[in-house]
Amino acid sequence: MKTACFIEAMNHLSAFVEYRNYLLALAQRILGSALDAEDLLQETFLRWQQTSLANIRSPKAFLSTVLKRLCLNHLESAHVRREEYVDSIALETSAGEVPPQQTANEGIAPALLILLERLSPKEQLVLLLRDVFDCDYDEIARVLRNSTVAYVESKGQPVVELDDVRLDVGPLYNTKAQQGDYPAPVVLRAHLPHGGEVEVHGAVDAFAKPHAAGAVDVILRRLDLKPFAPVADRYHTKLHDGLLTLEGHVEYAPWHKQYALRDVALENLIANYVYEPAAPKPEKRAAKKGGQKAVETAQDPAAEIRIDHTRFSKCEVGVVHAGVDPPYRVFVTDVSADLRNFSTRLKDKAAEVTAQGRFMASGNFSIQGLVRPDPKDPNFDLSVRIVRSQVKMLNDLLMAHAKIDVAGGDFHPGVLRPR
Repeated sequence: MKTACFIEAMNHLSAFVEYRNYLLALAQRILGSALDAEDLLQETFLRWQQTSLANIRSPKAFLSTVLKRLCLNHLESAHVRREEYVDSIALETSAGEVPPQQTANEGIAPALLILLERLSPKEQLVLLLRDVFDCDYDEIARVLRNSTVAYVESKGQPVVELDDVRLDVGPLYNTKAQQGDYPAPVVLRAHLPHGGEVEVHGAVDAFAKPHAAGAVDVILRRLDLKPFAPVADRYHTKLHDGLLTLEGHVEYAPWHKQYALRDVALENLIANYVYEPAAPKPEKRAAKKGGQKAVETAQDPAAEIRIDHTRFSKCEVGVVHAGVDPPYRVFVTDVSADLRNFSTRLKDKAAEVTAQGRFMASGNFSIQGLVRPDPKDPNFDLSVRIVRSQVKMLNDLLMAHAKIDVAGGDFHPGVLRPR
């Protein structure tokens, strides 16, 4: 037993000694201090001794990752304070194996040191690992662990929060590209709360005029809609639940805007539109602005919105009229629906819609027909069928508008064909 432990300890020591000079040079480059580098190298060795070699595929990669994380923690610690650099600064170098860049460039230039002084610790580490040590982006991401990006409504909680963000952009060229040519590749991967994911693959022209342009493929899996409730409130919509999944292609440029979604799925959506004639002015302005923007987008000849297939499953939607006495809600539940070939281009054929579910939680309903979203004169041809809905479920509506109080009976209008 003692012999096995001794052999294990010697193997640890042998592997560490092999890469010691490389690790010391790496720490000096990141920290700018030989004393700090020696301290963190010792800490790296202590952690190395506590790790089983059977679980290590690459000792160099493991030691480098541990050391880089220790350096990052050290740079972010409260007691680390950078002093003013003098004109002639040279980092101490160690004999033996050093990174290839060091043989060609002894020490870091003062200009680089000034740049490092102005960057955050994580930004310093990214710059050094990529430009000095030529680490690939996957390795840098592992060292930095993960990043979080959040969109926050004013005076509210984060609406969209991305974790484990992996963003790769570039190279970027400050030259004019041809219209429709996107020279810089971009890849984004991130996790959403509750198991959701987002992936973006494409390319951008960061220097297009008057604003940046790009074309990307987008995959969004199981986006939780509940955090969007504050946004929906601005448009008189109470959003309670729902999951959104979509896949498609987006091109956004000054000369062309295309939102071509191949598949959109809404699951377990629960939402109500609230009609209030005396709505607060800020809400009215927000709703009016949103409506105007939607019309402008639909009428813009350079813009195109196309959705090949939209699916609704297990949804509940309703309309609440809060401006009458008594207020009432008309709603449908257990909705399953399909919308195919939706397009804002009027030359395209009309979209096909089918839907079925429960009307007012009692009778069944079904819808089948065509819809053409003309912003100036929307038109549709729908067959609507409601079967055996209890009239008392509409009692508040009848009381508010006709002062009729119903005690029982079934509402069975048959087929309604609006034009």
